Amino acid sequence: MIYQALLQLEDVELLDGITDVDGYHRLAPRHTPHHDHDLLIDPETGHYAGEHHIVTSDAAPIPAGTIAKTESVVTAVVDNPGHVPAEIQARQGGTPS
Repeated sequence: MIYQALLQLEDVELLDGITDVDGYHRLAPRHTPHHDHDLLIDPETGHYAGEHHIVTSDAAPIPAGTIAKTESVVTAVVDNPGHVPAEIQARQGGTPS
């Protein structure tokens, strides 16, 4: 898996127990050259699920540890174009079902 290859790079560590913006548990290979950049991985499927960018030093007015950017990705296979599965419709409000 490509995510395992990322762990071989310098300055990349694997974090477990990360929660995405929708409240789901994710794995996160974190790259830390100048700021923390977490790729979010669904631990059940291994699929890309989004990312976080985290401030690593106090830069007024943003304190260290603040998530500066977040993204959540959901994918599904459907029978017809434009069909949105019920499980994804339930998440459109930003909270897990």
